[in-house]
This record gives sequence, C-alpha cells and structure tokens, in this order.
Amino acid sequence: MTFLRMSLIGTGMILTVALLRLLLQRKVHRSVFLVLWVIAALRLLIPVFIPTGVQIALPQTDGGFAAAAGRTIVHPTQAQPAAISAVSGAAKLLPWAWLSVAVLLLLGYGVFRPIILLPAGFDWHDREKLEQILTHEKTHIRHRDVLVKGILLLTCCLHWFNPAVWLMFYLASQDMEMRCDAA
Repeated sequence: MTFLRMSLIGTGMILTVALLRLLLQRKVHRSVFLVLWVIAALRLLIPVFIPTGVQIALPQTDGGFAAAAGRTIVHPTQAQPAAISAVSGAAKLLPWAWLSVAVLLLLGYGVFRPIILLPAGFDWHDREKLEQILTHEKTHIRHRDVLVKGILLLTCCLHWFNPAVWLMFYLASQDMEMRCDAA
C-alpha cells in the first residue's frame, strides 16, 4: 500500500469521525470520539492492507483500460526520455523533502521536553487557581492523554501534507480538554 493511499483512506476515516462527532456530540461521551480518533491515527501510522482481490480499472488515453495495480502501462512509442528522467529525479527528492518536514515538526512539538505553559502575568500567589490548573493536568495524566497526544502528533508529523490529519489533531485535542474539564 502506498503512503498516499494510506493517507487518503485515513482522510475518509477522519471525515467520518468528524461527521459523527458533529451529529452525536451531545449524545455520546468524548471518550468514544477519542477512541475513534486514535483508531484513525493508527490506521494512518500502520501500513496494513487487507487485499480484497478487487481491482479498479482506470481509463487510458488510448481508450483502453489498465488495472490499477500500482503501475502505469506506457507504450515504448509514447515514452519521452527527457520527461521521464525529470520526473524520476524529482521523485527521488520527494521522500527526503517529506522526511525533512516530518523531523522539523517532530522536534518543534515538545516531544522530548514537554512543559506546562502558564500566562506571563500568572499570579503565583493564587494557590487555589494553581491547584485547579495542576488538577486539570493530573487528569490528563490519569487519562493517558500524553500517549494519545503523542500518537496524534506522530501522525501529524508523518502526514503533515494532509489537512484532514490536522483537523483530527485539532478536534481530538478539543475532545481531550472537554473530557478533562468535565471530570
């Protein structure tokens, strides 16, 4: 299974969960949506494909059809060596560009040094408010939200080009916060 195909299938799952969340958010507990977000993220992270034996036929320019088995059929008379060479050169750079952005995103998300940020003007003498904040953060720890957030961040780092993955991260983060606030 190609990485792009994994991303497209994951997009379908993300949009389905987002729609369910929109329709059922007042009827279903946030924990259910978080489980669905994690399932969608794991689908994007684990390259597993269950073959069904079904192939999709794609129309070709000559009016015929070719099975979509991950290869393109080109007649030798249609091949243009310069164009193929340029595309091949760019294709070799794409994985490195993807990896570079993924590493930059991974390093920029505080994965190695997580911190709790408080406003610059926070009143450190307000012990009650500080206790509420720390209780909220302890609730995140109890619910293992750090692990969930890590899975979501890894998904964002690997599928940084997919806007649906960023939507999943945003909505799942909201669900985590609302679940902690409710607890």
